[in-house]
Amino acid sequence: MTKCASCNKQWTGMLLFKAHFASENGVECDYCHEKQYVSEKSKKRMIIPLLLVTAMLMIGLFAPPSVTQYFWVYITITAVTIIFMYVSLELTNVPPDKERK
Repeated sequence: MTKCASCNKQWTGMLLFKAHFASENGVECDYCHEKQYVSEKSKKRMIIPLLLVTAMLMIGLFAPPSVTQYFWVYITITAVTIIFMYVSLELTNVPPDKERK
């Protein structure tokens, strides 16, 4: 699971959810109150699973073998993608604009 880059405490699911949507502004750690940002490496790693989910959706729209089969495959891949995103998320103390330089 994801840990704070400052205090090394494990983050809760709600903090991880906030971190995904506030990656540019950062999220304050509940334990050490240090601002944390999603690392660039982590952002790049999340692109592939999101593309996989999008590709599955497009395939299902144009050539569905069966609505029921497609539904369960899509739900399974989406669930695995969300779990992967939360498990592989890396945090850093460095704001995104300073990390690129």
